[in-house]
Amino acid sequence: MQLMKFVTRDTKDKNKILVWCTTNRLITFRDFMQYVLDNLKNPKDFMIIDTEKDLVYDMYKVATEMYGMKERTFEERMNDVHTGKWAKYSNDELKSLEKGEYKDDYTELFWENYPTNR
Repeated sequence: MQLMKFVTRDTKDKNKILVWCTTNRLITFRDFMQYVLDNLKNPKDFMIIDTEKDLVYDMYKVATEMYGMKERTFEERMNDVHTGKWAKYSNDELKSLEKGEYKDDYTELFWENYPTNR
């Protein structure tokens, strides 16, 4: 997976960008999106920057529309339930996806065709 940054604008200085997380791991990518949906007041303020392709994505749209993620209930959080399309993958399967051993056509198609800055 390419290097991705989760960012928001600084609330005090709109010319600054705050980098919350930088990753090239699918598990971290999934878990950080879930963290934002579960815990932050304004998940729509987050963007994902693909540093390799120099593209910017709306994180909320990626999480909710592409992957079908939602804010989890207390019970779901306690049971470490993953929401949306991520629910069908174990951590081992995501690790295999990272290594290219396991192919997920939906994810590949998204990254090729869904940049929001075109």
